[in-house]
Amino acid sequence: MIHEIARELRTLLETAGVPLPVVDGPEKAASVVTPRERIVVERLRVPEQILPPKGANTRNPIHVFDRRLSAKVTIYAQDPRAALPHEHVRRADMVADRVLAALRQVLVARKNGAEIGAGQLVELEDAKGTPVPNFAVYEIPFFVRRAVEVRTWAGSAAEEGGAFTATTVASTTVVGLEGATPTETGCGA
Repeated sequence: MIHEIARELRTLLETAGVPLPVVDGPEKAASVVTPRERIVVERLRVPEQILPPKGANTRNPIHVFDRRLSAKVTIYAQDPRAALPHEHVRRADMVADRVLAALRQVLVARKNGAEIGAGQLVELEDAKGTPVPNFAVYEIPFFVRRAVEVRTWAGSAAEEGGAFTATTVASTTVVGLEGATPTETGCGA
């Protein structure tokens, strides 16, 4: 699900002209001291909340729970014309604004319940002690509700109820207007 959100985010950001690529995380790089500019979308490996479904459960497939998936967007920004830290931060802020607008658009269109957490600039472990950082990193956590439904392994829902037949009717009731021929009606299954 997070991968699909990343693909939709990539499409919107490309359309908006954002020059940074959107990639799936987590990345397997050992060091990020001199990173390339990019936007990484990854699902976090943390415990998930299991929540009751929202609203009435009268649909097929039967919705039994929601799983609250945690993810984050990490923006690695590097102003190509500058060497000062505040210029890299300014570029990270500009990218973060575009990412937040596009991420909201993706999550609202999906209609499955989502939250965007508090974004922040972060200092990476292997960049600590660097006299002049050559990039800025901004992280945006977000959470998505994923429905848990009763389905087969192939993804099919339960069979829909069909028309009532003589074998599915538990009892009958005779109804009719006074002076008219009474009719039989099935009651229950």
